[in-house]
Amino acid sequence: MAYTDYSVPDSFDELFTEGENSYHIKDYSKGMDMDNIEAMGLFIESVGIPSEAIVADFGTQVKLEHADFDFYIYIDSAGMGDFFSHRYDVSIEMKEQLST
Repeated sequence: MAYTDYSVPDSFDELFTEGENSYHIKDYSKGMDMDNIEAMGLFIESVGIPSEAIVADFGTQVKLEHADFDFYIYIDSAGMGDFFSHRYDVSIEMKEQLST
């Protein structure tokens, strides 16, 4: 059996609750070698991020919003030395307050 380690949030809500963080996916199963753009798709699928939450998709970076939180999340996908191991760094940006 091939080595797998999915260190990702259990849900979209947990991703936002955790805020700034780093995650990784290491999967040496057959057919799991991928570039950073494909790895971003795997992260989105693994966490269950709804497509309507994606504000912007830049390939190796996505910007997300959640109706219950006052900030955006940016996720950057990067390699970890081979095509089977990927790192995901999460940063936040506060939503601008609308003046009344």
